Amino acid sequence: MLLTGKVSIITGGSMGIGKAIAKAFLSEGCHCVLAARGEQALAAAVEELAVIGPRVKAFAADVTSEKDVRSLVDFTLEEFSAVDILVNCAGIYGPIGPSIDVDVCKWWEALEINLRGTFLCTHSVLRAMITQGRQGKIINLAGGGPLAGDVEIPGGTCVLGATPDLPFVFDNEKWAHPITLRPFLIARAPVTNGEFVAFVADKGYLRREFWSEEGWRWREGAGAEHPVYWQPEASGRWSRRRYNELVPLEPHHPVIHVNWYEADAYCRWAGRRLPTEAEWEAAASSGPGPGGHEIGDRKQTYPWGDEPPTPRVANLDARVGGCVDVGALAAGDSPFGCRQMIGNVWEWTSTALGPYPGFVPDPYKEYSEPWFGTHKVLRGGCWATRSRLIRTTWRNFYTRDRRDVLAGFRTCAR
Repeated sequence: MLLTGKVSIITGGSMGIGKAIAKAFLSEGCHCVLAARGEQALAAAVEELAVIGPRVKAFAADVTSEKDVRSLVDFTLEEFSAVDILVNCAGIYGPIGPSIDVDVCKWWEALEINLRGTFLCTHSVLRAMITQGRQGKIINLAGGGPLAGDVEIPGGTCVLGATPDLPFVFDNEKWAHPITLRPFLIARAPVTNGEFVAFVADKGYLRREFWSEEGWRWREGAGAEHPVYWQPEASGRWSRRRYNELVPLEPHHPVIHVNWYEADAYCRWAGRRLPTEAEWEAAASSGPGPGGHEIGDRKQTYPWGDEPPTPRVANLDARVGGCVDVGALAAGDSPFGCRQMIGNVWEWTSTALGPYPGFVPDPYKEYSEPWFGTHKVLRGGCWATRSRLIRTTWRNFYTRDRRDVLAGFRTCAR
């Protein structure tokens, strides 16, 4: 293995992408030193990762402190006698919004951590690498950010459903059949937390005109005024519950844990709509035909082609332990340019679950048929979905009121 015996420092290593990188490195035989400000989170990460081996250590450090960074590198050299890899993963979201509204102290804090912190770690590790006279790698990570805009899908005939050559499909995916679609515009990425905040701030949950009759009854019964795991702060910002802790709401992550009624209300407020599942599948698995005036004949197993998913193209398999920015993973784009149509969040559609032509229940007869007409279809999988199972034809389904699902949504122009 290429990483066997190598020594790495991973800042921001106690959670999220940093911890996921450490897990992968350890699996490849690399020694890891995890650095972060929170000692409790670091201890929990080391306890979780220690079973993988070979050796993982923690060091509490603030990357904006030159003294802390020097001590981090010295600690690594004392423990392992070398440093071969630096992963700069520590970072925070700065304040979002017009300059006149930005908190200057928070702006400086983001600059200190994201820019000064990266420089200090790079500076100190480079000196150690040069002194030890061996080559090394420095990897700087940044969030994918937002991904605004729509892509245009031409009208035409395309295929909906699974083909018999796939090793396994559920009965509700059988079988592929032609459908005709009118041209439509669909968002390149799912709706983000930052976009959904605007709906909440505009009292969208309290305005009857944005809700269907059934959705309004649900909202009043649930007393919902924002997504279920969001929590307002005194500063006017939002936090969200992440497992057993509250974290700042990530503006460029997809909104998650919203039900169908909430997605539908947002669309009405934004002057948009949810895609049908046929539109979703066409945008995910088809491409333009000759001249680009119609949907092409070829249908792919995945948005990026027919090769199985990898971490380069999709956020799956709980590797990161949560969502990533909607602008990340460009290598997984569909031929039309839609991103993250596999992984990150399940996506609600406007379509009620129903049988395809010629439907015959499989031996597990209760899997699909009892729910025809009562459940809405979701597509695409989420960050926890197993990569060996997902494909663009998989139809998940839930009742409209479910907020516990790892689900978000993308929108279409009306």
